[in-house]
Amino acid sequence: MIRRLLNRVVEAIAATDDEQTGGERREEAIRLATAVLMIDVARADHVFDETELERVLQLVKSRFGLSPGDAEALVREAGEHADDLVSAYDFTKILHEHL
Repeated sequence: MIRRLLNRVVEAIAATDDEQTGGERREEAIRLATAVLMIDVARADHVFDETELERVLQLVKSRFGLSPGDAEALVREAGEHADDLVSAYDFTKILHEHL
C-alpha cells in the first residue's frame, strides 16, 4: 500500500506542469505527501489527540487553500496511509528531490 502511494506521488510530481491534469496531479501528490508526513510527525509521541488533528486540519486548509470538507478528506486519506508508514524517509526523499 505504501509502495503504491509512493509510486503515485513520484509519478504525479514528475508530471509536467505544462499539462493541466499533470499539474493538478502534482499538487494533489504534494498535498497528500505533506499531510502524511504531518500526521506521522504528530503521531511520533504515540499520542494523536483532537488538538493535534485540528491543528493538522488547520494547516492543510490554510497552506493549500482547501475547504473544510476537502481538508478533512485529505487528512483522513493521509491518516490511512500514515497507519502503514514504516519510515518517513521515502516521502521526504521524494519531496526533496522533486520540489
